[in-house]
Amino acid sequence: MNQYTLKATGLAEGKYAVQLDGKTVAQYTNLQLAAGVNLAEAALKTGPVADQVQAIWNAIKEKNQFNHDQIYRGLILNNSTDKTKIDSLRAEVAKKDTEIQKLRTIAPHTVEIIPAK
Repeated sequence: MNQYTLKATGLAEGKYAVQLDGKTVAQYTNLQLAAGVNLAEAALKTGPVADQVQAIWNAIKEKNQFNHDQIYRGLILNNSTDKTKIDSLRAEVAKKDTEIQKLRTIAPHTVEIIPAK
């Protein structure tokens, strides 16, 4: 289900670095690239895709912490019925959801295949 495939034929014999936006994420031989590779695992470890995933994860953790601290502990455990406070917290959660959705936008990346050093 997690496919980020790349296939490159006609490369001279040797080992090649695959870069996303200028950052090396994996190395493969010309034969591996000719057969096709799945960059998903490598791209999730380092580079711009990994950075995006980490930013999303951090935003989700921040939202969850906010829910725990402000809503669960601040309202529920205190049996608060303060309508103004509830509306304010709901607006903040909606803002955090919007931020997460923006982070989820898939961005194009420049893929380069260069001889490995």
